[in-house]
Formats: sequence, C-alpha cells, structure tokens
Amino acid sequence: MTAAKSTVLVLCALLVYPAAAIPQELTVGDLKDPQKITGDELRQALTGAKVTSRTLHGSTRHWYNNADGKFTASSDSRGYKGRPTAYPTTGTGSWRVSPNDQYCVEIDWRKVDEKWCVFILKADGKYYGAARPNDP
Repeated sequence: MTAAKSTVLVLCALLVYPAAAIPQELTVGDLKDPQKITGDELRQALTGAKVTSRTLHGSTRHWYNNADGKFTASSDSRGYKGRPTAYPTTGTGSWRVSPNDQYCVEIDWRKVDEKWCVFILKADGKYYGAARPNDP
C-alpha cells in the first residue's frame, strides 16, 4: 500500500437497501473492474481509513478508522425522520473485519443504534462498500 491513507466510501443507500432505486447513486455495476478486497489487504486498507457513509435518506456521515477498532462519527442527520435540514450530531462506534471478510460497523447515535456489514471493493484506486460484491 502506498504512503497515502485510503478512503473508504460507503454508500449505505445501496448497501443496506440494495433494491432501493436512488437516482444518480453509484452501483457496483458502475465500477470498472471492481476487485473484492479480503484478508490482510482488507485490514490494511481499513486501518486508518477516512470513511464517508451516505444513508438511504440522505444523511452524510464521516469517521476515521482507528487502529484499535474504535471511532467517533459525525453526521449531518439529513433525512432523519423526514428532517429537511442538517442537524449535526456525533456518535461513538467500532469497526472490525468479519470472518467472511466484510467490513462491519456499529455506531451508537444519541437516539438510534446502527449496525451493518459490507464487502469492500477496489476500483480505479478507490474503495467502495457493497452488500453483494458481484451483484450490480
């Protein structure tokens, strides 16, 4: 891996709800020759990565994967319970690599907890999350 830290873009709208039809969102089918990242390469790519995650309802969240498996996430909370404007909030979280090589995240927000796992794909030098790595 190069000296630059990786950035993982997790599009939860596509990952958690893969059947949702969201205009102008990226799908696995849009990626050029995506490669599933596994094992030690996955752990190396995720440790120290800056993560951007977008939800089905439009919230954008950011965090940094610390080496100890913990992080503090920030969210603009757009779309939470139909909210039309941003309402910044933070939550504490943890990340891990599952036995089947998925990136798993748990976040404790003030009013709701979040838990999900995705496969990580690499395409054009960037990393993406996908619920099913071979299904566009």
